[in-house]
Amino acid sequence: MGWYGEQCTKKQKVEHLLEPINGQRCLRHCYRGNAYKGVLWSVWESPAGNYIRCDLLHYRDGMWMHKPMDESMGPFFYSCPLSYLKMAPVADPTWRECVVSYHNTRKEKRRASSSVSV
Repeated sequence: MGWYGEQCTKKQKVEHLLEPINGQRCLRHCYRGNAYKGVLWSVWESPAGNYIRCDLLHYRDGMWMHKPMDESMGPFFYSCPLSYLKMAPVADPTWRECVVSYHNTRKEKRRASSSVSV
C-alpha cells in the first residue's frame, strides 16, 4: 500500500483514522513520535477478530500523509505498547518478538542512565 494524504491538522487526521468502519471499531490507540511524524498504534475489534494496526504519519508539503499497515505485514516499527499484544491474537510472531525486544532494550537504557551518578 502507498501513502495517502489530506490537508488537515494532525488531530483531524488521527480522528479520521480512528473512526469506526465496516463493523470495526478502535478499542485503544496511542501516538508515538513528534509533531511532524510518528506512528499511530491502535487495536481494532472486527467481526473476524481483534488486530493491531500501525498507521505511519508524516507531515509533508502542507498535508498529513499516512500509510496503513497491520501486524500481519510485519512493520519495521516496534514501539507498539506491550499491553496491545495481549488484546489481539498473534499474526506475526517474529514482529512481536521484536516489539518485546525493543521495549526491553529501552528499559535497560533507562535503568543504565538512572544509575549513572552525577
